[in-house]
Amino acid sequence: MNYNQMTLSPGRMNKRNKIFFLAALLCVFGLGVALKVSAQESTVSFTVRSGSQVGFDAPLSIIEVVTPGEQDIIIQATDSGTGEAVEKVVSPNSVFGFLARADKASSDLTLSAIQYFAYFDSLFLKCAVVGTEEGCDNWQYVVDNVYPSVGMDAFELEGGEQVYVYFGSPHQLVLPKDTLGAGDSFEIAAQDYQYESNQWSILSGVTIGILRENPDDPWNPIELKTQAVDVLGKSVFEGLEAGTYLVGIKEDFYFPPVQLAVEPAPSSGSGGGGGGTLIYPKNLDVEKAVAFLLSFQEEDGSILSPFHSDWAALALAVFPGEEEAKATLSLYLSRDVSPGTLATDYERRAMALMALGINPYGESGTNYIQNILDSFDGEQIGSPDLVNDDIFGLLVLLKAGVEGAAIDKTTSFILSAQEPNGSWGGVDMTAAAVQALSLVSSFEGVPTALGNARLFLTSKQEEQTGGFENAYSTSWAMQAIAALGESQENWRKNGKTPGDFLFFLQASDGGLMEGDTAANRVWATSYAVPGALQKPWGEILSEFENPGGVSQEPIAASRQESSGQQEVLEEIQQKLNVIEEKVAVLELKVSLVYAEYQLAQKQSQIALLGDNAFFAEGQESNAFEGAAFQELSGEQGNEQDRFAAQASSASDTFFESGIGRILLIAGAGIVLFFLLGGWRRMRLFSRQRSLAAQEQQSYASKSS
Repeated sequence: MNYNQMTLSPGRMNKRNKIFFLAALLCVFGLGVALKVSAQESTVSFTVRSGSQVGFDAPLSIIEVVTPGEQDIIIQATDSGTGEAVEKVVSPNSVFGFLARADKASSDLTLSAIQYFAYFDSLFLKCAVVGTEEGCDNWQYVVDNVYPSVGMDAFELEGGEQVYVYFGSPHQLVLPKDTLGAGDSFEIAAQDYQYESNQWSILSGVTIGILRENPDDPWNPIELKTQAVDVLGKSVFEGLEAGTYLVGIKEDFYFPPVQLAVEPAPSSGSGGGGGGTLIYPKNLDVEKAVAFLLSFQEEDGSILSPFHSDWAALALAVFPGEEEAKATLSLYLSRDVSPGTLATDYERRAMALMALGINPYGESGTNYIQNILDSFDGEQIGSPDLVNDDIFGLLVLLKAGVEGAAIDKTTSFILSAQEPNGSWGGVDMTAAAVQALSLVSSFEGVPTALGNARLFLTSKQEEQTGGFENAYSTSWAMQAIAALGESQENWRKNGKTPGDFLFFLQASDGGLMEGDTAANRVWATSYAVPGALQKPWGEILSEFENPGGVSQEPIAASRQESSGQQEVLEEIQQKLNVIEEKVAVLELKVSLVYAEYQLAQKQSQIALLGDNAFFAEGQESNAFEGAAFQELSGEQGNEQDRFAAQASSASDTFFESGIGRILLIAGAGIVLFFLLGGWRRMRLFSRQRSLAAQEQQSYASKSS
């Protein structure tokens, strides 16, 4: 055999095997890529951050839902309209579901306040604590670099997405820092927030506008000048006259706008240039707010309902003018339409009457002061588990000229209910307590309590809006600020006051919270009018003299007067106890008779059926044991499911690592190689190489 022929045969074999191995390698690579893609599609990269602090940053798995609703997550929220606690169900694969799961998994993330808006049937992430800081009312979320147009509870994730939830605005404008003079040219830069790195970058492709406030519609300002930004995200403006302007990004519908003040040029003509000062909007338009309330007034003088009429009375009372509307509302309340039967109902109605100058001791037909005192138990008013009925009760009784135990004890009770952080549960009730306690500032412990309450309110004023949580709380907080003898101008956060927040919530029709129900809008607007005018309830309510004849200890007196009735009731109770004992004995006898009857029936069945009865009993026993075994098996199955889930989670983590992926691909390649006949080819290749070596050795020996 020719040596050259023998050397060609292994070469051809080498080439075929190289092709074979290359094909196998490609298959393994494809398998690895497929496995990697499959793993990515079953998880979502989820990050929650607030500035430089990250509360959660890890992949979360898509939950396979076999039966609709079985994996749903229950969210505890607060109804935005009523303030009541509600439970809402969200899908585990919605962005809100992922957020709740991240909250549960991370100690650096806490969803501290969630609101439910019934009008939209949607949840709103109001506040969350990331690391050591809490952010409220400005949470954004991004899915694969896109800002969805639906709420987080409505957006379903499918797997493979990258989701960021962050606190702050997606865009910002950088204005000059110094004061701007009339006629000066100045530059405004637009910036885009990079949520991946917590950095601001150039925002190009947008238009910056210089605007004027629209007196008819604060949400749609009037455009004066617009200028597209350059490649560096900057626009240059000049020639502005002295005055106050709004500045915003047109593509963001000019929201939120920033105000720019332009001062008159110096008379000396010396220059000054550059600059800009942030001045925020004016206060609530009270006249339009009152007109909004009166648009709901009926011919009988009421405004929506007795409840809303009471709060509207406080708003109208503090507003100068609209005397006819006030008189009509006064007639309605004087008809003594029932406010309810709780202590707070009596207190609210008394406040409405006193604000309109109606005597609460009975001018409307009901002595509401006596009704309030009837709920005084010697220590506090109304329910001992609540403090709101004591706060409003103290306010009303003080303005109604009541003195003595009811005032002293109720004040002490309110002070004892103050929490260590200075609050009475929240901003709204803390603000109410400040208004009531400010009327008894000489009482021991009240000055300290007011100081602590002020610190709490200061801590709750929001950086982004200048307000407090919502329209309701902000209005009461503004009244509390006035009760403390301060002006809201001293309560600025980032240049914004609580009044600025109410201004932005006011719609073109004068009412607050456009898009909400009419009931909530009337309610919130009624609160806002006294707040915007900085008038606490202590100034709104008229003072009345105590005519005498009212009892401050009705509950204790009633107990003394009814001692004889109590003895009769105790005697009746004793007789009822004897009857109950006899009934119990009778029930026991009936049970024994029934048991004897069952025993007799059993003996009769045994006599008739013989072994069949025992066989039936064996079946019952087996059935019982089978049920117990199934239950035990179910528990073991649950344990196995949990173990399998843990193992699956551990394997997912391992195979997501670099070493795990290399081992996975290598193992898959080996298996695939043998499945494609690699072992047979290796044996054939080895045998041919051995024969070729032997022939080469033989040929060499012959040649030598």
